[in-house]
This record gives sequence, structure tokens and C-alpha cells, in this order.
Amino acid sequence: MTGYRDFHRRSLADREGFWRDEAALIEWQTPFAQVLDDARPPFARWFVGGRTNLCHNAVDRHLAARGDQAALIYISTETGRAATHTYHELHAEVNRFAAILQAQGVGRGDRVLVYMPMIPEATFAMLACARIGAIHSVVFGGFAAASLALRIDDARPVAMVTADAGMRGGKTVPYKHLVDEAIRLAKHPPRAVSGVGGTSRSLPRRKAKIELGAVTLRRFVNVHVTVSAACSTTVAVRLNGLTVLSALLHVRSVSDQPLTAFSVIV
Repeated sequence: MTGYRDFHRRSLADREGFWRDEAALIEWQTPFAQVLDDARPPFARWFVGGRTNLCHNAVDRHLAARGDQAALIYISTETGRAATHTYHELHAEVNRFAAILQAQGVGRGDRVLVYMPMIPEATFAMLACARIGAIHSVVFGGFAAASLALRIDDARPVAMVTADAGMRGGKTVPYKHLVDEAIRLAKHPPRAVSGVGGTSRSLPRRKAKIELGAVTLRRFVNVHVTVSAACSTTVAVRLNGLTVLSALLHVRSVSDQPLTAFSVIV
């Protein structure tokens, strides 16, 4: 087995050969025609003509041989919660989140701001962005509203993914009022906000309680709740023809399992 020094030395002495071999370790939808184009230094183009997807390589390509192996292990020192997601489970969660983002109009090249605590759903959101070609910008959960507003205006995201609260130093840090204020302060607020949360109480299967008191609306609209039979822990809430000032809904569990995700679709 080649040692680190030899490995590093070759990366400097034979850049194109080194990176051609490394690129062969992942899957490409379109093979690249040229490893490196440095005809206009200091600008360089790598893997010219190639097309790949980072989410596919992080998740999908492992399904056949390692689908039941652990892909994501979550341990919270704040809550004591621990969870393990296999590659199959991670694949399902990421696809679900990608569908939520696409339903909100997020597409290739769009920005998505992720303002969340350190929970598995934050990883699902980031991988989902990579899956559909969106660019994610992570903002530390709990940042002050003014700081969050600055980052919103810098990224000009199409959508934001957040949670009702996080934990820091053993204390609950509410997020919703910070998100509301940041959206009020921002010059370029996102047109859709998705919230991710859990519940300690459950309701009968395929039924959900929606508390609209947390949502500021310019006018009343009908709310349609759709629950996927394949994943009864996901609720998509469609607010038809709505201009959303604050789009963070409190949605209870729809089964005897914790709620994993819900979305507000403008």
C-alpha cells in the first residue's frame, strides 16, 4: 500500500494522472474529456465536460453493496438522543426532502439557506440540495435575527429550511421568532420556509393537527393536508395563492412515530 508521502508526492508531480485515478473511484453521469484545463492561469477548469452528482456518490452508489450498513450515526450530547440511519434509510429521507424542496420551486442553481440545529434533518437537507443541483448555505442555528438577515440578503435564497428550536448548553433556543424577525429585516427574504421538528405526543394514523396561530397571513386561504401512505410521518401543507410573511407551521405527528418533516408550499 502506498504511503502518505508517496501519495502526496504524486499529487504534485503528476497532477492529471493522480486526479484521473481518484476520479475513477466515483460514478459519473457524463465522463470528463479532460482532467485539467489550465490554459488561462491562474484560472483552472477541472474534469472538463464531466457531470456527476455529489449526493449520488455519497448515498446512491452504496445502496447495492452496503444498503443496510450504517450511513449516518447521530448522537446528541444535548438531548441524549441517538439514531442510526442505514444507506437505504438515508436515501429515502434525502429523496423525501428533495421532493419537498422541488415542490417549493427550488431547482438547479437556486440557493437554499439552512438554519437548523445539529440534527439528522440538517444533513438530509444539505444532501437534498446537492441531489437537485441547488446550492445550500448553512447558517449557525440560533444566530441573532440581524445576523441571519444579513446572510439571507447575501445568499438571496429561494427557500429556507429551519426548525422551531434547537438546544445549546442544555437550554432550549427558540428559532421561530428569530426567523420571523430576520425575514422582516431582510431585503431579499425567501419565498418559502420549511420547518422540521419532532413531537412528544402522537395522534391517530394519517391525521394531523395544524396550529395556524404561528403563521402570519395577509389573507385567509384553504389549507390542504396530504399524507403519503408510503411515509406517514411526512406532511406537506399547501397554502394556495398565499403570500407568506411567516411560514413556520406547527404540525403534530401523523402517526405513532415522530414527525420527520413538513413543508409550506407557496
